[in-house]
Amino acid sequence: MSGSSHPENPDVFQAQVAGEKPPRRSNRRALLMILAILGLMSAPMIYNWLPSEAARWRMAAAEERRLDGDLEGAIQSLDEAIIEFPESAEFYLRRAAYHSEAEEYEKAIHDLDQARIGGADLDVVLTARSYALHQVGKYAEAIEAGKELVRLSEEEQTGSTWEALNALAYARALHGTELKEGLGNADEAIRLAGPRHNLLDTRGYLYYLLDDYASAISDLEQAVANAEAFYSDTERLKGLPDARILNLFEKQGQEVIAIIRYHRSLVYDKQGEREKAKADRDRVRELGFEPNASLF
Repeated sequence: MSGSSHPENPDVFQAQVAGEKPPRRSNRRALLMILAILGLMSAPMIYNWLPSEAARWRMAAAEERRLDGDLEGAIQSLDEAIIEFPESAEFYLRRAAYHSEAEEYEKAIHDLDQARIGGADLDVVLTARSYALHQVGKYAEAIEAGKELVRLSEEEQTGSTWEALNALAYARALHGTELKEGLGNADEAIRLAGPRHNLLDTRGYLYYLLDDYASAISDLEQAVANAEAFYSDTERLKGLPDARILNLFEKQGQEVIAIIRYHRSLVYDKQGEREKAKADRDRVRELGFEPNASLF
């Protein structure tokens, strides 16, 4: 699982055929991270960044429409805001997040490039850009973005080293290349940050691709347990100023859990544990998803 898929800081509204290895696919779970970085930031953060009262109102209006389920309207609000504030990196970052959520990835890439020109932090742009590149099938470019994220974190102390390592590890897994190097990235990420469910899922998936099913199931079983526990504990988020944010968090949790369980079902199939694999796939369906190659 790429990146930090969950809002650990409540002040920042921080995403086949049985038995066969899934085909190369884009990392939808990185969307959770992108929304965390770009799309679910707290109002105080936005207000500190934007240049004027009018700009702040524009951003707030766009987010209101998004939270109400009107993603198209939210994008339209930002279209109008960018006409008025064409040099605002913050508007381009937010619109890129909305375009990604709407699966308009080429548009997201364009906005991210504009945000960088406008002065947005390179690690933020690269994180989101790597995800979008995966979605349009540009896997090699996504890996290069991941490598640059690691370099920035290690050499310039920009961003989180463990998140960058995890993003690179999962990029390599999705591309089906440099898998042993990816496993090394995942090991280091876990050493730095501990056994978080998204990190364990990345490593477990890499073990699966490397045909080490015993190691894969060990990581994925722990990842499922950790994710279920994390997303069931919403008490710390009860103080959020908008209940709709909590609803988004819960929906994100359902998708994360579905993805990890789907990965675990693949390993169970390889181990001949058909009943356990079926139970995981049934749980995925209960969460509202189909346990196949479209779940990523």
